Amino acid sequence: MSPSLIGNLLVSSSLVEDPLMGKAVCLLVHQEDDRLIGVMLNRPIHPHPAAFLNLLANDHPKSTSINRFDFPDEPNTKSPEGDLAREHGDDLGNTSPPPTAEPELGDDPGDHDNNLVSDQTGLIANSDAERTIAAATKTLGTVHFGGPLSGPVVAVHGSSEFAEAETGSGIYVAAQKPNLEGLVRQQSNPFRLIVGHIGWNTQQLQAEMDAGFWHMVPATSDAVFANDLEMWPQLIRRATARSVARWIGTPDVPMAYQVN
Repeated sequence: MSPSLIGNLLVSSSLVEDPLMGKAVCLLVHQEDDRLIGVMLNRPIHPHPAAFLNLLANDHPKSTSINRFDFPDEPNTKSPEGDLAREHGDDLGNTSPPPTAEPELGDDPGDHDNNLVSDQTGLIANSDAERTIAAATKTLGTVHFGGPLSGPVVAVHGSSEFAEAETGSGIYVAAQKPNLEGLVRQQSNPFRLIVGHIGWNTQQLQAEMDAGFWHMVPATSDAVFANDLEMWPQLIRRATARSVARWIGTPDVPMAYQVN
């Protein structure tokens, strides 16, 4: 059995120019045998509120457990530069916008039930659950695109009360609707709502790391909940230094990269 990599951050190399993976920061949240799941943290999207409400409010089986992820079929272990994104989903060229774009989740607002549209959130809350979700869209402003593979809406958060799994010290994951609703109601701990994920097998990820496409560092709360635009710049030097130490066989000194 492969050692657990849950609770690590993957930081894409500065050499990666793929529009999906370039300057990406991905948290590894689930491992099953030799397969891994991660969610990108710094890809904000702006879904239409009604479409996002449907994702959270529907009682779909995949929305009830963080263990119900879709793994890619027989991932390729080859990792040619510029083709990373296509290792992790179906025809991403047609489905995955560049990180500078604002992909929309859902159709034109006019296509949705008018009963959903109202006040500052764009929603009428017809139940307690919908009211909670409406508050989330007002509070958060954006959700995040976690990757091209389908799966549950996941919250990465800092509240142990609503934890379904821990992915690092003080970093938790939840996907069950009561926990998502509870996270929205509480005001004291940070959280991110994430749609989609990325999948690897361990050989594939190791090949991509050996090729220098990803650098790995342990996740911290400060890193995971950093500003979207600041997250990658804050991590890349530390992550690169850690990879270099591994490649040349020297001890990893966490603060060495700050020495001029």
